[in-house]
Amino acid sequence: MDSHDKTAECVARLKKLSRDGFYLRYGDYLVDLEGSGENAWRVRKEANAVARELQGQPVGETPEMDVSTVEDFFLNQPWTVIGDVLCREEEEEKEKTYNALTPLSDFIRELAWRVNIYDILGIRIAISLYAGKYDFAHRPVREMARDGRFHRLASKLDDDLRALVTQKCISEKDREAVRLAIMRTARLYFREFHYDEDSYELISWTRPRGKNGTFNRQREMKDVSTQTSNDTGSRV
Repeated sequence: MDSHDKTAECVARLKKLSRDGFYLRYGDYLVDLEGSGENAWRVRKEANAVARELQGQPVGETPEMDVSTVEDFFLNQPWTVIGDVLCREEEEEKEKTYNALTPLSDFIRELAWRVNIYDILGIRIAISLYAGKYDFAHRPVREMARDGRFHRLASKLDDDLRALVTQKCISEKDREAVRLAIMRTARLYFREFHYDEDSYELISWTRPRGKNGTFNRQREMKDVSTQTSNDTGSRV
């Protein structure tokens, strides 16, 4: 395989990672789809398919990487292994402010920039999700609410709404379906959740009155379903 073909395969793999990472990161918002539209059901179906694919990810010892073959390493190793190497490089960066050797991190960053994917953190999160090592990003929102971790939940919603704008390998319909699902989640678990979609900034939020976010859940579910339907009709 010549260098051009190999680079094209690397780009294709990165784009697939970006797309699959989207479904892994946001699939949790689509667990309960009562009152949601057709696009949300389709996104959930894709998220389930990606999750099933993860079950076949090989797990084993991480081999040493030759700097001169970083392209082959990226192309042929499973994401679990790539995630381990990236963790090692990140540790080295922390220990050595200067002259840290991070060939795989550098390669992925340059590859992402080549295809106009500038959300490098999003790529890193996607790899970690594939490797099963990013618990906070994929911790079920219901579990956060149940444990009373509303500060973390608000932060997650804020981060995910902001990151949603930078997703490159998805359709606008999928993006909008997930945006509606996140806002539906916010209305479900918070008394008030004010988010400025022009500046992508969480303005304020108010935790529920009752314990563990269950203060008036049945009424809230009905209100949220109604509001979601209105949102779907008002945005193009």
